[in-house]
Amino acid sequence: MFRSGSTKLVRSLNKQHVLNLVRMNPGISARDISITTSLQMSTVLYTLKALKTEGIVKEVGIGDSTVQGGKPPVMWDITSEYGFVFGLELLSTEARLVLLNFKGEEQFKNIFPINLSNDPNHIADQVEVVINEVLEEQNLSENQILGMGIGIPGTVDSENGIVAYSYAFDFHNIKFRDILSSKFSFDVEIDNDANAGALGIKWLSRSEFMVKHILYLSINQNFSGIGAGFILNHELYSGINGAAGEIKTFLDKTTWKRFLKNAKDKFGEDCIICNGSNDNVLTNISEVILNAKKGDKGSIFILKEVAKELSKKIILLVDLLNPEVIIIGGDMCDAEKYISSLLRERVEKYVLSEAAKKTPIKFSPFGTYSGAMGGTALIFKKIFIN
Repeated sequence: MFRSGSTKLVRSLNKQHVLNLVRMNPGISARDISITTSLQMSTVLYTLKALKTEGIVKEVGIGDSTVQGGKPPVMWDITSEYGFVFGLELLSTEARLVLLNFKGEEQFKNIFPINLSNDPNHIADQVEVVINEVLEEQNLSENQILGMGIGIPGTVDSENGIVAYSYAFDFHNIKFRDILSSKFSFDVEIDNDANAGALGIKWLSRSEFMVKHILYLSINQNFSGIGAGFILNHELYSGINGAAGEIKTFLDKTTWKRFLKNAKDKFGEDCIICNGSNDNVLTNISEVILNAKKGDKGSIFILKEVAKELSKKIILLVDLLNPEVIIIGGDMCDAEKYISSLLRERVEKYVLSEAAKKTPIKFSPFGTYSGAMGGTALIFKKIFIN
């Protein structure tokens, strides 16, 4: 959207630009900021001093002089103690939580069990208990928290804070942000868990910060569905109703039963995962990966079969969207060792466009906490851009 250029707006845009450069380049000098932004040196110095007065940035040392000599430059960085941000991913049986300082550095993370309920107030009460427990443990008060971002499965109207539908919790048109906000004095934001995960990659992964088009895929707990988040031209794409990215069918019970049978036929009693699984129930991802790490050949075989099914979805999305990079997040990250080469081989073989066959496939550096880290990005984006 076009924004007219009042003096106040220009100052605001300059501030955002400078602040984001400092955020992504710790120890940057005013001169480097001036060169990168084409802003006059006086404007950069004025902006840095204003940010320093607010306590947002600080001087962190003196750099080297240029070859021409002159006064050594002052180096700048984000003030980590300016505040803290909570990120939370709500799944049907657990809440994955991270606490970051203002520089985006991890202060705390943990997974808390929750009791599944279709009563949003009951879920919110459990979130309140978790947050208060962490605040007490970390010796923090609510006024030190800049905000909390929450990723939740389903269709989410993030602008209005409404969960239109969540299959995990059976929520229908719930004003979930309002319910949560009534319990805390700090800002609360919510979005679809895969959208949050995509933003987390964009905002917190330095290697992907300047990537324009990102396809983010999240697979958690069981193999039945995939959440997809799209960063298109540096912006999150959610669709007209916030419903973009829902990929309903990934692995059904019939396919899972076939995988187990094939693994048992192939490895017999040596297939540990076969002996402990119910044919009619999809096994938790983490259980399969744990057994694979213990050397269970049946579990490794099943992960590779799962990767073949996953690759079919990835190929369709690459043909449709032609992203710069594909990022896989969530529990599936722990299977990287077993599935990464197979995914890359199949994408290269079956993607239609020659130009897209080499699309990089990476695994989120945040692993199991990809969605929770994405939750913090909902707050950081609001602070640094809005």
